[in-house]
Amino acid sequence: MVNTSCAVFQCTSSSHRHKGLRFHQFPRDERTPIWVKACKRPDLLGKDIDQLKNMHVCSLHFEHRMYGKLLLKKSAVPTLNLPALATRTVSTQTDNPDAHMALHILTSQGVQTNESFFEKPPDLGVSVEQFLKACDVYLPSALVAFVKGHIYFDRSQN
Repeated sequence: MVNTSCAVFQCTSSSHRHKGLRFHQFPRDERTPIWVKACKRPDLLGKDIDQLKNMHVCSLHFEHRMYGKLLLKKSAVPTLNLPALATRTVSTQTDNPDAHMALHILTSQGVQTNESFFEKPPDLGVSVEQFLKACDVYLPSALVAFVKGHIYFDRSQN
């Protein structure tokens, strides 16, 4: 039996040591770059799907709701237990390459669905409107619909 390891930076999960985990191959669609960025491994950037075919992400990085009965849903992206990013100031201007990083920072921290999260939103340096605008600019339309459909907030509090 082949030993499968998780591609996420600093994740030590492997199929030999962690029998209860599932290991998912990188998708062969527009989610591939999102999965690569979630792994926080510069060596994976710029690789095509054929170069990633033997790479896997373990089930520790997926929310329960991203699963159907047994398999990952077509829209699933890793959002849990991801390595922390270095602290940096980010601009959300679309002519600035850091705008893409702002979107990445927010999406890599997971989609927050807990209502208490929005009682007093943390200062992420990016407003909800800026985040949604960045989604429209940088994400494929199918993923934009997914992200927007999973953001719960009361705009009257913003």
